Parts: sequence; structure tokens; C-alpha cells
Amino acid sequence: MKQILTWFVIALLIGACKPSEPPPEPPPSKSIVTLGNPTSPKKALVIGNSQYKHKPLENPQNDATDMANLLAEEMDFHVIRALNLESREMKKVISDFHKLVANTPDVEEKVGLFYFSGHGARSNRNKNYLLPIDNGTIRSDYDLRKKAFQVNGEIVKPLEADNNGANIIIADACRDNPYEGSTRTGNRGLIPISPPSSPPQKGGTVIAFAASEGEVADDGPQRNGLYTKHLLAKMKELKNDSIERVFKQVVEPVVEESKGSQNPEYRSSLTKKYCLRACLKNPKINHL
Repeated sequence: MKQILTWFVIALLIGACKPSEPPPEPPPSKSIVTLGNPTSPKKALVIGNSQYKHKPLENPQNDATDMANLLAEEMDFHVIRALNLESREMKKVISDFHKLVANTPDVEEKVGLFYFSGHGARSNRNKNYLLPIDNGTIRSDYDLRKKAFQVNGEIVKPLEADNNGANIIIADACRDNPYEGSTRTGNRGLIPISPPSSPPQKGGTVIAFAASEGEVADDGPQRNGLYTKHLLAKMKELKNDSIERVFKQVVEPVVEESKGSQNPEYRSSLTKKYCLRACLKNPKINHL
């Protein structure tokens, strides 16, 4: 009888460890899909890299999925969503995006938006790089230049050349120790960069980073990273207000939730007010 009771107690304990609901579906793996309105002059490339060979991350593929859906479904963007890209794949999708923007007719509503969530690194020469998932072969600054993607040289400048409308670059990419050759005592986070001044006939550029120089962006147990979680909320709330106000309003909740350890930054050379959906014609609205 005593043995039967023992097995009964063990069975109860095992049963208590089983989830009461079926496990959630696994997050999307490697994929490149297009979403939204292909005739829209608003083009976006949204990349989320989670499945890194060195230091995989929890949030980026969810960040990119949610960002792409929001832009396509609520902001009338034509979106390329790309998840878990190796270097050669990332190179091609970035090149294809530049061509897509360049071939889009110049109209007042034209915009090129680039969003990346994943590992970012800063070289010893203070250049910012976005990393593909095959970062296991990156050991040095030389490898960064060959196998990763420089934000200014390969993202910002080509978009400015391709697009006379507004350009928006967002990097939630300030994780720590992003490749095997890096250390926690080295350069941490991305260094903020300012877009060059734009002539009146061009829309200009805004560049937003999830954290300030020397800081690390949160990659935690929630569905989204700390910055992207609040960015998505502000984009929905302020879709008819200026993009600069969106980025400004994101700062306070991120700083508050991180207890001051993460301070988002943005810098802008936009020559006119740009809104993600459509600007409200209300002179009382302060777009900053």
C-alpha cells in the first residue's frame, strides 16, 4: 500500500509539471516574404536575426515579424520581411531593397524604411555594423568589414542616393559580445551617427538607435525587445503624427523600464514633417 501511495504522489508531481495549455508554436525560422501593398511608394525592409551561431537572441525574429505586420497592415507599406539571414542572403536582400527604392517613382509620399533587430557591433574605428547569423566566423575588425554590414556605408548612404523622399533607419542592435572575437570590455553598443544635411529637394533621413553609446539594448524573456516593444506602441498611437515625435516619445518609457540603463537616440535631417500613415491637418499639433 505504501508503495502504491508513493507511485501515486510521483504521478501527481509529474502531472503538475505538464503545461496546462499546448506549447506555443515555434517562432518563424529563415524566410523572406513580401507583405502589404506592392504599388505603395512607401517601401520597407525589415530584418530580424535571432538564430546566431554565436550568442543567439530571443527577440529579433518576433520584433521583425511584428514590425513588418504593423507597417503592412496599418501604415500602407510594401514590406520585405527577412528572418535569420546569413551574410550572402543579407547582402542580396539589402541590394534588392536599394533597387526597389531606386525604381519607385519619386512622389511626395515616397519613403524608404530600413529596420534591423539583431546583433550590432562597433569596430575599433567607431564604425557601426549589423551582423548576419553566421557570426561564428567573425573574430576581428577585418572580419566585420568583410562579413557584416556597415550602417552608414551600406545602408544610409545608398538610401540617400536612391531616394529623394524620406529615409528612416532603425537599429535595435546594441547587444553585448556580438561575436566570438569581441569582449565585454571592448566597445559596447553602436555609436550614434548623424545623417548629412539634405537639400530642400530631398526628403532627408532620420536614424534611430535603441541605445546610446556604451549601452546595451535589452533582449529579454518578453516577446519583443524593450525598445521595439515601446516603438511599436508609439507607432500605433502616433501614426498620424511626425516620425520624429514617435522617436522622441519612445525615449521616456524605455529609460523608465530599464531604470536608466538604456537611452534610445535618434538624429534627423528630414526637411519636412513626415508621418507613418498620414499627417493630420491640424496646426495646433506640435510635430516634435
